[in-house]
Amino acid sequence: AAAAHKPVRSVMGAIPGIITPACPIALAAYLMVAHNTSMLPVVDAQRVVGVCRVIDVFNEASEAVLHD
Repeated sequence: AAAAHKPVRSVMGAIPGIITPACPIALAAYLMVAHNTSMLPVVDAQRVVGVCRVIDVFNEASEAVLHD
C-alpha cells in the first residue's frame, strides 16, 4: 500500500533523448538502440506532443519490408 503513495520521481528514469515530429524513423531507431530505451518523447515547440515506441518503429519497418 505504501508504494501507491510514492511520488513518480522516485521511480522515473531520465529522458535519454528526444525527437521531433519531423525526425526520420531511422533516427528514432538509432537513438533507442544507442540509449538502450524503448520509448522517446516527441517534442514540438518545447511541448511533448507524443511518444515514439520501439514497437512503432518496428511496425513501420516491417510494413516497408513486407509491402514494398
